[in-house]
Amino acid sequence: DIQQIHLANTFIEKIDKDAFAGLENKLNSLTLQNTGLKEVPATIKTLKSLKTLDLSNNRIRRIRPRAFEDLNQLSTLRLAFNHDLHLDAESFAGLGRTLKNLNIKGINLKHIPEALLNLTELAFLDLAQNKIEEIKPRMFRNHHLLTALSLERNLIRSMHPDTFVGLNDSLSSLSLLNNMLIEFPLLALSKLTGLR
Repeated sequence: DIQQIHLANTFIEKIDKDAFAGLENKLNSLTLQNTGLKEVPATIKTLKSLKTLDLSNNRIRRIRPRAFEDLNQLSTLRLAFNHDLHLDAESFAGLGRTLKNLNIKGINLKHIPEALLNLTELAFLDLAQNKIEEIKPRMFRNHHLLTALSLERNLIRSMHPDTFVGLNDSLSSLSLLNNMLIEFPLLALSKLTGLR
């Protein structure tokens, strides 16, 4: 039985709605990396056993509301380097109880999207290489299980003392390399008792 499909560095602009027929309850890993895709293929919603989905390095410009809502086992989602990717508030609706790893590195985010608020099971979040200038206070208030957060290579200048509220005990790894911080964010970091 086929459980994994890995397609990378091939040109696939569109995927037929029946492309994964017969694999709906078998496929647990799907990689469509650097293929030229312009949108999340609708047929992906039929893959009920999918645990890992990698759509990195494509030309996807928008994640529609509820694009992944039927993927009840999805724990890892990679959308890195889909430049200028727009996330709706409901883009990740339905993944709140399963998604543990999210990579949205290099998608030209200017702020941390509200789409992340309901992803309460996240353990790893990669927001590196974006254009984030500031983080609203308490933006991570629902992420009590987050252990690793990468914010490196953004444009962050300062941090509110309540930036990391919610991560006090869980966060053990935080990367802020290559930002525009004017001063060391001591107040924001002092509450992170689990940092190594």
